[in-house]
Amino acid sequence: MFLDWPAMGDVTIGQAMYLAPFIDYDGDGYYDPANGDHPCIAGDRALYFIFNDAKAHALTSGLPLGVEVHGMAYAFGSGSAALQQTLFLHYRVINRSSTPYSDMRIGLYSDLDLGNGMDDFVGTDVARNLVYVLNGDANDEDGFTPGYGGQPPAFGIVQLSGGLLPATGADEPADNNMPAFNGYGFGDGLVDNERSGLSVTR
Repeated sequence: MFLDWPAMGDVTIGQAMYLAPFIDYDGDGYYDPANGDHPCIAGDRALYFIFNDAKAHALTSGLPLGVEVHGMAYAFGSGSAALQQTLFLHYRVINRSSTPYSDMRIGLYSDLDLGNGMDDFVGTDVARNLVYVLNGDANDEDGFTPGYGGQPPAFGIVQLSGGLLPATGADEPADNNMPAFNGYGFGDGLVDNERSGLSVTR
């Protein structure tokens, strides 16, 4: 892992000089494990990945923005049982273009299928900034995908940090022409829950 860590890019082919984070033990600005340099990871185990939007978007044919996303997925092998079953994701978005962007919002799209997705329930807990999915009955039978059987699990996603819409002290109105672009919580009678894009499960 130390030798293959993508700490530095190849600037001769247009990559950035610094990519994956590392501890520069000798302080020379270069990644060299022989001199004590090593990856800088979170958790006990981690995966580091980089992607960009250099090609046209296949779904919308949208033009590339010139952004690069660095991600680290990490987990802990010790601590509470809940911590050991938690996967953390950290993203860093870098503008590699010459165009300055402002008022940009980043979202996380998740298709929350739990085994056989045909009998799942999805809900939110606004106070905890939580989206969760659980099976609709006690048996998650096979469907388009294999089910979990008689002991289906549940899981949730919590955004620990990130941009929120400003608090206005009001329930912001929904735009019925473009509801998917609003997020959730607009026009539902609850003050400021649209800040994080969550809606109340009724």
